[in-house]
Formats: sequence, C-alpha cells, structure tokens
Amino acid sequence: MSQRGRGRGGYDSYPSRQGQESGYNRPSSGFSRGGGADRGSRGGGRGGSSRGGRGGHSYEQKSYPKPFSNAKIVTVKSSDVAAPQEVEGDAYVIKGSAGSAGKKISVVSNYYPIQLPKRKIYQYSVVFDTKDVGKRLANEMVSSLIKELKVVYVFDGQELLFILDKIDNIKTVLQRGDRNYSVTINYVKTLSSDKVDGTVLQVFNLVNRTALKFLKFTQINRNYFSMEDQFPVGDRNPVDVVPGLQQTIVRTARGLLSNRDVAWKTLRREDCLKIYQGLQRNYQGNELQRRFEDEVLHRIMYLPHTKRTSFITGVKWDMTPNSKFKHGVNNKLISFVEYYKITYKIDVNPNQPMLEAKRKNGIINYFVPEMCLATGLTDDMRNDRFLMKELKSATGLGPDDRYKSIAHTLDKQQENSQYTATLDNWGYKTEKTALEVPGRCLAVETIEFGKKVTSKVNEKAEWDMIRKTMYRVKHLEQWAIVYPPKSRLDEEDQSHEINKFVAMLKKVSHALGVTVTDPEFYPTNGHSNRDYENVVNELAKNTKFVVCILSDSSAERYNIIKRMCESRGLLSQCALWSTIESDNMSKTTKIAVQIATKLGAAPWSLQYNISTTMIIGMDVNHSGELVNKKKNSIGALCATMGGDQTSYYSDVIIQRPGQEIVEALQPVMEAALIQYKKVRGELPENILFLRDGVGEGQVQEVHRTEIQAIYKSIRSFSQKIKLTHMVVLKRINTRLAVWDQNGHLANPPAGTVVDTDIVNPNAIEFFMVAHYANQGTATPTKYQCLVNEVGWTSDQLQSIVFKLCHGYYNWFGGIRCPAPCQLAHKLAFLTGQAGLKGEKTMSNFLHYL
Repeated sequence: MSQRGRGRGGYDSYPSRQGQESGYNRPSSGFSRGGGADRGSRGGGRGGSSRGGRGGHSYEQKSYPKPFSNAKIVTVKSSDVAAPQEVEGDAYVIKGSAGSAGKKISVVSNYYPIQLPKRKIYQYSVVFDTKDVGKRLANEMVSSLIKELKVVYVFDGQELLFILDKIDNIKTVLQRGDRNYSVTINYVKTLSSDKVDGTVLQVFNLVNRTALKFLKFTQINRNYFSMEDQFPVGDRNPVDVVPGLQQTIVRTARGLLSNRDVAWKTLRREDCLKIYQGLQRNYQGNELQRRFEDEVLHRIMYLPHTKRTSFITGVKWDMTPNSKFKHGVNNKLISFVEYYKITYKIDVNPNQPMLEAKRKNGIINYFVPEMCLATGLTDDMRNDRFLMKELKSATGLGPDDRYKSIAHTLDKQQENSQYTATLDNWGYKTEKTALEVPGRCLAVETIEFGKKVTSKVNEKAEWDMIRKTMYRVKHLEQWAIVYPPKSRLDEEDQSHEINKFVAMLKKVSHALGVTVTDPEFYPTNGHSNRDYENVVNELAKNTKFVVCILSDSSAERYNIIKRMCESRGLLSQCALWSTIESDNMSKTTKIAVQIATKLGAAPWSLQYNISTTMIIGMDVNHSGELVNKKKNSIGALCATMGGDQTSYYSDVIIQRPGQEIVEALQPVMEAALIQYKKVRGELPENILFLRDGVGEGQVQEVHRTEIQAIYKSIRSFSQKIKLTHMVVLKRINTRLAVWDQNGHLANPPAGTVVDTDIVNPNAIEFFMVAHYANQGTATPTKYQCLVNEVGWTSDQLQSIVFKLCHGYYNWFGGIRCPAPCQLAHKLAFLTGQAGLKGEKTMSNFLHYL
C-alpha cells in the first residue's frame, strides 16, 4: 500500500432510496405523517438494523392499539356512482382520451362518494371596517346577526358567507367590549350544487370542517386529531403519538368526492417549562436563550387546558407569568398567574419567560411555557433509530389496516348526532363505501446494460448489477483516499483494512467494466473537521476523485468536505468506516457504481425512443426555511444531454428564503440549451419539463410565471422547439390499493396507473405508483400536464414517466418520481445544507449523487 503519511481506513457508500451516498447514512429528515413506504421520498434516514444497535441494545417490536380492527371495508364501483351534470376545473390542456396500455386492474381509492342536494346556495361577502378582527370574533359577530334570521349558513371566519336561503343585505354596527365594529354583508351570486365549480367545492369543505368540530378533535394545520386517543412510543426519547384524520372534498370526474386518510402527530411528553428547566442545568445567558428558542420557535404547541393549538413566533424574555395584560370587557389589568388561577384553577410557576404567537393580522397572544406541549420531533429524536423504528411500527399502517381505520372513523362520525345534523342541514351525506376505480398495470420495464445486455425488472421493480457491465463506463484514475485514525486498530491493521477495501473495489469494478488504478493514501491526524480540511487541501493538484472515510454520520463534517471539494472542482465520495470494514461485496458494488456515475458513467439505460428530446427535472429546497426564513431557498435544474437520457447538465438558482416559484429560470434554461447544443451539435426538437416540489395550490402560479420564462428562453434559440410541461405532485393524500387473493387490501403493483374518475376530467392528469412498497401504504404520485405542444398521448406520457422512475442511479429499482426530479431534489438539498456555490465546473457531473 503506497501512502503519504500514516494510514487508516474509508466512508460514503451506496445510496438509499432517499438518495444518500452509499455507505454514508445522513441523519434522518423526519417522521412521515402518513406512515407510507415510498422510495425516492424527500430526505434521508439512518437505516437501523432490527437487531443490535447503539450500545448493543436489542430492538424489540412492540404492538400498538388498533381500535379499528373490527371495522369493515366496503367498496363501490365508480361506474355505479352518478356523475354530476357539469364539472368545472382548471384545464391547461384539453384532455384527449385516457390511456389504454397495460393490464386492466381494479383499484380501491381513498375517495368516498358524497350525496349532495339539488338546490341553490347563496353567496355573500362579509366586510369589517378594521383588519384586526380575528376569526373567533368574526364568527361570533356573524353568528349573532344570522342566528336571528333562522337560516342555515356557513362562514369561513374571514369574508365568505354561504346561506341556503336568500336574505337582504345587512349593514350594522356591533359593540364588543369598548369597541364598535361596522359589519357589512352583501349578496354576491347564486350557486347550484348541480354545477361543481371551485366555489361549490369551497362551500362543502366549509360545511365539512364545521361538522368536524363536534367530534372533539383538535385541528392542527389541515388535519384533525383525537387527543384522547394518544398513546406512548419510545423509551429513551418517549413521545405520544396522536391519531387523527385528513378529510377534504375534492373535485373529480365523478363530481365532489370525500378524500379521507389517517394522519399522525407526535406530541412531546414534557411541557416547555420542563424543557427550559432542563436547559438551565447546563446553560446560562445567551446560550440558554438560544437553545430554548431552538426548541420552541416556529413550532405548533398543543394547549391541553384549552384543547387548542398555537404557532409560536417568539420568546419574550422580558415577560413572565407575573406580567399583566388587559382582560375582559372592561380591559382590567390582570397577571397571567391570576388569569390561569381564576379561569382554569391552575397554579403556574412565575419563573419562566412567555411564549409569543403573532398572527398574520397582527394580533399577538402570549402563552405560559408550562401550559404548552410541543408537537413534532427534535433532531435528537430523529437521530434515535429505535424511536424512528417504533414510530414507523406504530403509524406505518398497511393498506388493509389503513382502510379499516378510515371506515372506523366514518362509523364514529355517523354515530355523532351533532355531526350528522350539521351535514343533514345541507342535505350532505358521505357514503361509507370507498370508490373502486378502473386502473391499469403497465408492463415491466427492460433495463439495458453494457454490451447490449438487457434484463426485465422483477415483480418488485428491482434489479441488480451481478454479472453485468455498466451501460457507459468511466474509469477511476488519479484518485485518493482520506481516512481518520481508528482507535482499535494499529497502523498495520488499518493499512490492511484499507487495502482490503481497495482490492474489493477493484474486483467489483472490474466486473462492471470499470478500471480502478491504485489510489494515493492520505491519513488525517484526528477526527475533527479541521483535520479533514488540512488533508483535503494537501491533495495533489492532479487528483480527480477523493474517497473520504468518516467515523460517524456528522452532517457538519460531511458538508464541509462537500464544500471544499466543490471549491476545487473535485468529485468526492464519503463512506463510513463501518461500511469499509464490513467486507460486503454488495455494498462495495454500490459504492463502485456511485463513484463511476459521478465520473460520468451510466450503470444502465432504458428504451425511450425519444432521442431528440431534452428532459428537465426541477425542484426547490427550503431546508425548513418556509418557517424560519433565514437561509436562501435553492432551486435546482437537471437536464438530460443525450438521446439515451443518461447524461445530465445541472444548475442551481439561489432564491429568497421560503420562495417556491422560480423567477430567475430563463438564464438557467438558456445555459442548459447551450450545453445541449455543445454536446449534441444541435438543439432539441422537444423539451419535456417536469416540475417537482409545488403544491396543488401553486400550479396556477407555475403556469403564469415559470412556463412563461421557459418559453422566453426557448424562443431566444428557436421557434420550432416544442414544449410539454408536467407538474409532479407528491404532497398528496391519495392512496391506492388492490384486493389480494385472501380478500385483504394490499399495495398495488409497480406500474399501476389511474387516469379516470378521481382525476380532473378536463385535463391530462394521472396517478402512478412506479415503485414497490413492502411496508406501510404506497403513496402514488400525481402528474398534471400544463402544456403539451409535442402532442404526446396519455399512454406515451405515462410510458415516459414510468421509464424515468427507473433511471435514478442511487437505487437499483423504481422510485416514486422521475429520476431528473429526484436528482434536482438531491442537488437542491445538498446545495442548501452544505452551502455549495453551484460551481459551473461541476455542472456536467452528478457530483451530488
């Protein structure tokens, strides 16, 4: 073993479905509310083992309550549900016909038919003379005015009022406390439930939310949770898990349907005062304040004494529960200590700061930390792999249990007289039957490797590289290994471990058709970030690739290495010592594939037959800054450069914190077209643009802003290039399942497509399950076409998308979204987390894989 300095051993290995580097598991990104099992989802996670673990502790699977176990799942064929006379919807592309390719199957959705009255609904506007009227006060004043008229109404708490009987306009003044409020209620228009448009949809969603208030659920964001049914999970970092439901009404080809799913929320066991007191034992002054703010700021707090929630925006260090505020009709000064004693018969500790919740309308409320329980998980909890396993076990319901849970909730709702009375007033009824819709299962894909070898994927949409060479080969030359000391190994043993790894890397690479030369070895003096910085700076100038071995999954160290390597234009791979020592051929093969791919190789390809098309994936990463808004949001674009769709040009866009819509898209698009012409010698005939990361409520803004920027960039080169643009929607609540041979619901096979009944009838739109989920419930991805100048049919679009879901080189199998989108997500995430600069010298390499 040739070495520079003293030596030890190696870190970054094969990526999980979420996209971390092979052999390097980055800290988990969080807890999934739906408990799904989806490859290619955002984030990454520590892949814990079912036996063994931290400190040698064993993991014991626990059982959790299933009150829904006796519920019955009942379905109804969509063909047996009458569609409304007219369904309006946002249609950016006139729909041709649904696809027909693949095997026909029956798919059970989590959409439930609704019975609506055939009657008129009258819309009114509500205007107050001041903007500081909160929802609670607005509801109370409107209620006092409408109640006298004895009509059935629903109010959104701001400005929209819907009534079943027409009333005269109202203009009056109401006194509340020492203030007078001018209130004006004016007629706007008449609606019909026969004509399903956006406003009718809004009406019945309001009716639905109004009825849910009688079920003793606590609303957190858009979901509802039964705080009475919470149960404990975890030992070292115990939390309470609160079951709940997601329930909304959506507009489909079958009219309005109720989309229902289970939801989960984690609740801290200790209140915020206990958190503060725990920090006090170790920190003081500014550090104490900083750490407490990290624990509570921008979190939703559950308030047990009111069974409500509040979003915390600040900590008032100059206030305590002894501080006084104006209370009641007479604005009497009273302390928070007195208020809690009088109102709730609770004695609160005066030695704590106050939490502040500032609303959008400027109204500020203050809360005593002792009365607040934080929702969500801390970083320490996310890094506790045993807790994450327990949470997955407790909430990761399979399809059969999931649909039983929904049925159980429906039963409870219909047993509540106030809930049903509210719906009956509007002639609204939700059926207990899940809608069974026609679907298709696309044929399994054929993967092409080197030497024209092809292979069909298996029933799990997976394959391997055993006895297969890479589709396009790049050799590993002029490379180095950087590694830290290993305490239990002496220098000779470390040299042996490193040599073993290099020998195996050469062996598996040779089988892939990749030549690996001998590396230069650079040991570090220790494990600190500075130790790695010093060694990376010492690498020879002609070094083209570096493998950095790390002793732990320190995100900070990983980010520093990535930042330094980018500044030098140096490709890198991180791997853990534990991976290097494992002597595992499968893991080493994945590392070899990843290294070669970063150098420009392609492990496999698919038969696209669209050689003159450039495919672009784009995503935006906020790194949590939608809330904190301190760091810039990062947009990333990944565009294919070859007819086989295996090589990429990548670029990033730095945006304002929290900004999702990409305004500076034109120059990045132009750079991608310039590079395409440089590589291919001509411009593409067609562009397929796949926009990931947006929510359904942002589609119109994407159409108005981003697509216009794309057109400007295209037209600056040629008038002949045709654009097809699709939005890739992953943050959806749709679930799909199929009946198995035992009469239970199971996850659908990879390649399942649904493009009728539960989609917009006026647009090219479809749901697809491109991956295989062996745990939890698979979540499909929704695709909505906004532009289709190319004129691809539904079958063609679905085929292209399905193939692209097999093209992510970090996973030997299908993932949930197209590879260009997953690559864009990975680049945006790494750029935001590691603070990369988007060096143009790296744009032609998948350095972020």
